[in-house]
Amino acid sequence: MEKVNYIDENIVDLVYQGLNSIGITVHKLNIRRVLDGTCGIVGVNNEQTINHILEMYMRIKNTAHECVDIPYITALHGSLGDTIPASGMLRAQPMEYKDKFIKTLNYDDVAKELQRISAIESAEDKAVAYFVYLTRAFLFKEGNMLVAQLIATKVLDENGIGYMDIPVDDNNFKRIIYNYIVTGQDAELSAYVKENCIKHCK
Repeated sequence: MEKVNYIDENIVDLVYQGLNSIGITVHKLNIRRVLDGTCGIVGVNNEQTINHILEMYMRIKNTAHECVDIPYITALHGSLGDTIPASGMLRAQPMEYKDKFIKTLNYDDVAKELQRISAIESAEDKAVAYFVYLTRAFLFKEGNMLVAQLIATKVLDENGIGYMDIPVDDNNFKRIIYNYIVTGQDAELSAYVKENCIKHCK
């Protein structure tokens, strides 16, 4: 029996969520038209971004079971091209997220945390842990939640579970994300993601 690929089956929703996570809103019908190669009323820049995000999903689909380490994540982020500033380049300076100061990255700490998460036995728990960590680690100036969703979906898809379904239009989800980034307390977000965001496919 041929393995069902959940990324292919749900690519319009995934691209829609990816666009929203970097501040771009495009109707799903127009995303579908762009992906089909027909006329979608989205503008040249948005069409390029849609194709960049599609490329990112094809990358994780074609690299199933490859190690999720810093080089893998930076290469994935680099697929965004000129969609966002400094794509594929790890953040080298401190930054601010709204009223939260984000310190300079410690690459050794990042590598150790990715290695710790990779050892988690449960695929669902591993996917949640990657999403939660990468959302707040701010490895890049922009596009962090998109990368977090991609890596979580990679884990779920390669284990035949489904994909990470992020409610980008849900104000409660946005509140939980904000509180987590400001406080560093991940219990609420981890529970929410595990209960509401893992899309099981059969």
